[in-house]
Amino acid sequence: MKWMRKNHSMNVKIIGSGICLPPFPVTNKDLEEFYPKGAFPQFGSPFDWNAKWVDEKLGVIERRFAYDLKANKMREGYYDLDMTEKASKEALADAGIKIDDIDAIIYISSTPEYFMPDPACSLHLRLGARKDTSAFGLTSVGCGGFIYGMINAASMIESGIAKTVLIVASNSASAYMTQYEDPNLNKEEINALKIRDRLNASMFGDGASAMILGKSKDAKENIQNYYWGADGKKNPVIFEAGGSRNPATVETVKNGKHFFNMDGRMVKDVAPALFENTIRRVLEKANLQLSDIDFFIFHQVNQRLLKGMADKMGVSWERISVHVDHYGNLDTATLGVGYDDAKKSGKIKSGNRVLFAAVGAGWQYGAVIMNI
Repeated sequence: MKWMRKNHSMNVKIIGSGICLPPFPVTNKDLEEFYPKGAFPQFGSPFDWNAKWVDEKLGVIERRFAYDLKANKMREGYYDLDMTEKASKEALADAGIKIDDIDAIIYISSTPEYFMPDPACSLHLRLGARKDTSAFGLTSVGCGGFIYGMINAASMIESGIAKTVLIVASNSASAYMTQYEDPNLNKEEINALKIRDRLNASMFGDGASAMILGKSKDAKENIQNYYWGADGKKNPVIFEAGGSRNPATVETVKNGKHFFNMDGRMVKDVAPALFENTIRRVLEKANLQLSDIDFFIFHQVNQRLLKGMADKMGVSWERISVHVDHYGNLDTATLGVGYDDAKKSGKIKSGNRVLFAAVGAGWQYGAVIMNI
């Protein structure tokens, strides 16, 4: 029998949160005008991709893009780092503290502006943090990254390494699924890339979220328990080129090797079971039942998949923070946006027990039960 420590409570609480969502909604009709309609040749599927299909099959009505589809360029002020800066400043204001009060910054993103330097250092500079404030990134972690950030931040606070930690997460997916106007690509190559990327464009959106964790002196406000893990046997998402194995070449660019290469069928078939097991394990460690949880902040691939998992587990829709229908899948930023959204709308109240859970590429997965 594997050893598993049951008591993982930590005297850590959320003291502030903030978000940044580009104020540029992109509807399914907008996507239909940009991408070719028709069958999915890569899946051998009988159905056709169009605006109605996205609505019915994914339950995503619109999403936010920093990329301007008509101008064929990114909008200034809404790059990955811009959005994290805005979300961080909103979180600091919400917490009623200054950047000098932050002891560590954790930057989580699958879409950083550069592979190097670490985006956390760039954000550190933007915010004017102290020179003895640590800053590090959790990149390439995918949708499960925010949970990893929460657990790392809480551990730093619980151990005394830091008193206050800023967690910031972002997604700039539109930059990878829209930029086809290249003189080195002919019309057929551009069309092939658009056909391949239109499903990702239907699912993902851009945005950033920030959460500040601090020490709690009240047992009613703490992390009650957590669970995390990984399984690299069947990875559903890969950027095939750009790393040291396959450095960038003209051919890797033309062949779309630097874009999201996602196995949507694997996500649909594997993710729900991993998700349900993650929730079961954290509840088991905390000696709780689903009925003991007041509110749920779940990662959201799409609304149909989320609804299916909720129904199977017996979690009522009203107890879940749902935003994928109008923001899209925000990858690492999803949980932070879900919390901030629910807090501002009054769905989460003081004294609630909240369960955060996510499963992402890799696979990496985890859950946190927090008393708010």
